[in-house]
Amino acid sequence: MPRAAILEGTRRVALKDVPMAELRAGDCVIQVECTGVCSTDVRHYCGEIRRLQLGEPAILGHEVFGRIVVSGDSGLGEGTPVAVIGTRFCKICALCIRGDVLMCPNFGVAAGGFSEMLVVPREWCRQNLLPLSQTVDRVTACYLDSFSACVRALRLATVGKGVRTLVVGDGFLAGLTALAADRMGSRVLLMTKSSKLLETTSLRKVPMNQSDNEPLVNGQAPWLDSVVIIGPRNHDLRRAWGSVSRGGRVVIMSGASVPLPDSGEVYRNRLTVLSSVHSDWEDRVAAREIADSVREFIHEVSIGYSLECVEEALLAVQRKSALRAHVLMH
Repeated sequence: MPRAAILEGTRRVALKDVPMAELRAGDCVIQVECTGVCSTDVRHYCGEIRRLQLGEPAILGHEVFGRIVVSGDSGLGEGTPVAVIGTRFCKICALCIRGDVLMCPNFGVAAGGFSEMLVVPREWCRQNLLPLSQTVDRVTACYLDSFSACVRALRLATVGKGVRTLVVGDGFLAGLTALAADRMGSRVLLMTKSSKLLETTSLRKVPMNQSDNEPLVNGQAPWLDSVVIIGPRNHDLRRAWGSVSRGGRVVIMSGASVPLPDSGEVYRNRLTVLSSVHSDWEDRVAAREIADSVREFIHEVSIGYSLECVEEALLAVQRKSALRAHVLMH
């Protein structure tokens, strides 16, 4: 019988043996090897939000890497390493089409990753399982869902070889985005208040003033072709806009719905507001191809815990002892 870390209430997690759910025809079963811990897990643990689809019993963890033990309708063989994409939305409503997937009536993030076994419903087997190589690094692989959203932001910002890009942000996603832009051939500047990011990444960095985005304000960076801003606390659209060359792009990644500013169609055509959980299959494949470029960074900023210590992992992220944590099953 597989073990799982059960969320029994606010700030209460218990490790228990959990019987496997009855499988329907086509369902896929994953033997979980590594699951990331992010702020969404922490906020559920603290009772602040109820965004994750936890099921019964309630099990957190939505950034999952494992191997297929029951193929179901996945089209993949047993033993195939996969990253499980937890985000689910319809992709066809007006909100999804404009990129505001958090407001989609069918939006959800499937959890259950703090368990030794995970059932993926047949409806999601093909579009939410990303096959990987047998030699993939499991810690890097569990973050491919998040990394795919970073790659999507860069693609929307038309980042590529020689493109001059500013990444603004203080957390894990900012580091991933900056490194991915560098791997894609961009000339990257990372602006951050995070001492951990300033210490760990090998990119050009500018410490951000605690009260203002100075290089954006005073025109010190008018050379930019694109700006990617991670998190609503860091974005001031007018200031960012003044730093981008004519025809450049601004992309904002946010974990909450951010309304587009009423600034005229020309402005709106150069601005994209993107959910930090939004990626398409093309983004995931592109992220998979350059995942090795962020491996060293991920191992440096993410602390590993065993399944018995899930609560410690959640508290480490809450207290910002690390940018991220991950739970290793074996």
